Amino acid sequence: MSPTEFMEITSDAEVRILASLVFSRDGKSDSAVRKAEMIRDLKALMGSDIVHFYYRKTDGTLRGAYGTRDPDLIRERMGDKEDRQRDRPLRTFAYYDIGRNDWRAFRPESIVGIDRKYTV
Repeated sequence: MSPTEFMEITSDAEVRILASLVFSRDGKSDSAVRKAEMIRDLKALMGSDIVHFYYRKTDGTLRGAYGTRDPDLIRERMGDKEDRQRDRPLRTFAYYDIGRNDWRAFRPESIVGIDRKYTV
């Protein structure tokens, strides 16, 4: 699939924005398309599950994280803490980090992989 084809079949506005960033920063290679597909899949999986995934931090180190975007799971984890997503630039992918009990974000082109064997 080409970047153009990916953008034509993707209707989710957030995924389109993040994919555009991947394509502009990583070029229009097969690798960029795979990263855009991982972002799309990660968003879909996190909507109802806890997902184990990896991305490269800005300092170059690899970070494995367990995250979700499921409002019920987030409310359950946060307890009495205020249940709202931290403001973030639209150029990042935000998720609730289960291990740190807080919101985190990463640049979409830094995604490395999703552990598809681990979803809760």
